[in-house]
Amino acid sequence: EIEEIDDLIAQRLKAKLRKKFNVADSIAFELLESYEINVDDKTNTWSTGFTKGHFYTKAAHSDPNTSNLSEQKIDDLISRRMRARNDRKFDLADRIQCELLE
Repeated sequence: EIEEIDDLIAQRLKAKLRKKFNVADSIAFELLESYEINVDDKTNTWSTGFTKGHFYTKAAHSDPNTSNLSEQKIDDLISRRMRARNDRKFDLADRIQCELLE
């Protein structure tokens, strides 16, 4: 399993270097969905244990949530948006993004 993960991470890096960011995002989503692995490009590390369905985390310095959406609903919408982008359903991804920004 580690070899498969390393291979996917290498494929993702190659995609990023070729500026194929949709491919890189798709591989990141596959790593998250299949192995619960988050790749952190800033630290060049990967870690496990993510169960929210996406690899985004709330910034430590962010303001309190003032939207009408619960944290759980926000996590769900982010997951749905990532899935839509991965499936190349960009209109749906854009609609979900608008919902998140309301």
